[in-house]
Amino acid sequence: MLGFYIGSYASKEEKGILFCQLNPETGEMKVEDGIAGIANPSFLALNKDRTRLYSVSEEENFQGEPSGGLASYKIDNGINIPHLLNTMPSMGKAPCHISLSPDEKFLFAANYTSGNISSYFLNDDGSLKVLSDTKQHHGSSLNPERQEGPHAHMIQPTQDGKFVVTADLGMDQLLIYGFDSKKGKFIDLPEKTVKVSPGQGPRHFIFHPNHPRLYLINELGNTLMTFSINLSSCLIQGPDQTIETLPSDFNETSYTADLHLHPNGKFLYGSNRGHNSLVCYSVDPEDQSLSVRSHTPSGGIFPRNFAIEPSGKILIAANQDSFNLQSFNVNPDSGALSPLHSLKLEVKPVCVLFN
Repeated sequence: MLGFYIGSYASKEEKGILFCQLNPETGEMKVEDGIAGIANPSFLALNKDRTRLYSVSEEENFQGEPSGGLASYKIDNGINIPHLLNTMPSMGKAPCHISLSPDEKFLFAANYTSGNISSYFLNDDGSLKVLSDTKQHHGSSLNPERQEGPHAHMIQPTQDGKFVVTADLGMDQLLIYGFDSKKGKFIDLPEKTVKVSPGQGPRHFIFHPNHPRLYLINELGNTLMTFSINLSSCLIQGPDQTIETLPSDFNETSYTADLHLHPNGKFLYGSNRGHNSLVCYSVDPEDQSLSVRSHTPSGGIFPRNFAIEPSGKILIAANQDSFNLQSFNVNPDSGALSPLHSLKLEVKPVCVLFN
């Protein structure tokens, strides 16, 4: 059995962080237990040793502060249900993404509604120590309803920890900061900012693990873009390619959410909320460019995040508005997804994270 965590939209009284088990042979899933106490723990992060779990509280008022929240948990050996270490305000409203520095001495947070980012020193036991820095984004873009101001949607350090990249949906930009790991401070590098086409709404991105390539999925434009990146200087250039996430004959409302590269590097997947599908792209082995292979129904409504288990055999999608998880078999040669098992939940699942 393989363990995985679910983050969700849930009340403080509900068990919003769930620990689940997956049978990798059949795709069957079951909930083992969960943790209450944090409202809307919609995004989760684990340290490398899988001994610490971190969560956002995607709120605009947290413990009396006009802010969302962050929580740290300890995972004991042999006990997969974490216990709370501590919480802190995220210093911005509606935090929607968190990540750890490569040395795991800092936690980074992107605050969506307030359009700012924060960094925190971590104690040796993994608990949140103190705020080290925050940066407020400024700007807007084409869509008057969704891009009236900055909306930081993702924050991720580079592999060497020297830079931090953020996707701002409201500004149609990737903002790159240097990071001083001694002081925990962001360093403004406006000359490295990447502007995408107005109205695209950058949401999530991934660094290719083996090539100087960055993939970006755009929530409002329903596109996926490829960029070249100099890993030592974090100079991002492009896009070299812009490709649709939806079939050409689909004209209804839809928004992208998540993207993941298959462990074998041959396929890239994205989720479409509205079309309710997972799109599969082939990745060219020479230049890592993309071509659409298929669109597969997500097995529910409004698929948010999804995850591929480490061997690459099973993909699990979190269908937010139908309150269910759907597992798929992944064909390693074609990338095709075949539905296996659906699991109904009492909360809205939005994040999947393998333990």
